[in-house]
Amino acid sequence: MINTLSAALLAASALLTPSTTSTAAAAPAPDCLTQAPPTCYTPRAFLTAYGVRPLLEHGIDGRGTTVVLIEEAHHGPSQPVEMTDIRTDLADLDSRFGLPPARIKITTTLAGPGAAPWLADTEEVLDTEIVHAVAPHATIRELLVNPADLATPGRLATVFGTVVRLAVSQGDVISLSGSFGEHYFTRAESAHMHAALQYAADHHATFVAASGDFGAASDPQPWSSFVPVKEVSLPASDPLVLSAGGTSLTADRTTGAYISETAWNMPSGGNPLASAGGFSNLFARPGYQDLGTGRGVPDVAADAARRDAECHD
Repeated sequence: MINTLSAALLAASALLTPSTTSTAAAAPAPDCLTQAPPTCYTPRAFLTAYGVRPLLEHGIDGRGTTVVLIEEAHHGPSQPVEMTDIRTDLADLDSRFGLPPARIKITTTLAGPGAAPWLADTEEVLDTEIVHAVAPHATIRELLVNPADLATPGRLATVFGTVVRLAVSQGDVISLSGSFGEHYFTRAESAHMHAALQYAADHHATFVAASGDFGAASDPQPWSSFVPVKEVSLPASDPLVLSAGGTSLTADRTTGAYISETAWNMPSGGNPLASAGGFSNLFARPGYQDLGTGRGVPDVAADAARRDAECHD
């Protein structure tokens, strides 16, 4: 989903830790800023807008920590043309914007037979690049999962505990972009997922999940004839998750000076896309919130505009 960009941004922000070496953000790449009109933010402008650059300049750059991105595995040359080698994408990003080489590792334990470890779709590339830009010295672990295990609520609930435990063993922050409306899960399934998230919390791992792409409704699914339902989605609605919504950022494209933000909302055919939010029907309001009777979603929000992560393309 599109909101994975903001989820990954917040995941990277959550793992920034002090280091002993100062790392200044790179100067803007001219190819982005000389387009007419400009169509993107450079990493430097993007990080300035969100106040990240001073942290990087003081050596708070993610080194010594790991973010785990749970992503769908892909299985070879029959995939769509937008598939790329993620190593090539990251090398290009680093070259254009003066970033240090990405520290990326791949885990294929849950990927299924024949998975191509370095083959990535656009969403995985976006996730990885924004984490690398925000925390350039963090290790990024791509935890590849068989797409069939993320395709339905039942399958997600079944494998969720295994995925979370493996992710916790490999990193400090975990990011997942997949979600399904709460009503698709049984009480037993949501309890099973909550137990897995409790395991992550007990091991001091932060779990970040995107809130969704359809505003006040959960993402419509084929088995419900794509009819939207007014609700929030799991796992983002679980109180043990840092739920990330999306915004549309307005900043000076040369300096990165912050101007404003609005909730991410864009027309897309018959189903307009928008940052999801609302109140849970499964979880009561946690003590860290003070509005409504149910758990409110999202907790935080950041830029979810896909164009801002692709200015190097």
